[in-house]
Amino acid sequence: MKEREVAVRAAKKAGKVLIENYGKVGFRRDIKDVFSEIDKKSERVIIKEISKKFPDHTIISEESDLEKKNSEYEWYIDPVDGTTSYVNRIPSFSISIGLVKKGEPILGVIYNPLYLELFVAEKDKGAYINGKKLKVDDTKELSESFLATDLGHENKKKVIPYFTKTVPNVSYIYIFGSACIGLSYLADARIQGYFHNDLKPWDIAAGVLLVEEAGGRVTDLKGNKWNINKPDILATNGFIHEKLLNMLYQ
Repeated sequence: MKEREVAVRAAKKAGKVLIENYGKVGFRRDIKDVFSEIDKKSERVIIKEISKKFPDHTIISEESDLEKKNSEYEWYIDPVDGTTSYVNRIPSFSISIGLVKKGEPILGVIYNPLYLELFVAEKDKGAYINGKKLKVDDTKELSESFLATDLGHENKKKVIPYFTKTVPNVSYIYIFGSACIGLSYLADARIQGYFHNDLKPWDIAAGVLLVEEAGGRVTDLKGNKWNINKPDILATNGFIHEKLLNMLYQ
């Protein structure tokens, strides 16, 4: 799949940019400008690689308002998912590139350049980390499950009700500061679930496919079919999905 080769190459080139600048920018009062500076450097590399090979495809990125083209293919890019962590030298950030055809994810690439972890999934072809096939964990009990969520920047309070319902009933909840990290770790059997109710398509387009191709299940927070335009997500190993839904809405 040519798209896969291009996405992987773009992710690795952007990762090189992030590593070259890692630790050179500290947390300061004008951190929003720092976000734009770092994210845009990574974004330019990714857009250049994709648009060079697929000039007719639509590219939708967190950092730019790009022209929407008359194409059934849409690329969703998050050039630095976890910018706060990146700026503070906390190793919980990644690059996410997802390709969607007619609303359905068909390719997902998530790259953590610090650990050289490359997650790749293609529709109906499985999910892999550095070439090794992924399979979700088979834990079946909520009390034994490790979950993850994120608080976000603007709407922290929105996820709190879900967080407080979940904490007493599971083994542990991580806050990685990156939806891409959470979903890729779920696909790699490091955790059993990820939930959030206020995300953007570029946050999860790649990660959703990773989870599904690794054997997991993805819905919205009410158990309905997930789609690219929904802001809420519940992704699990499948075994705890209904139990988690019942707990959230009991």
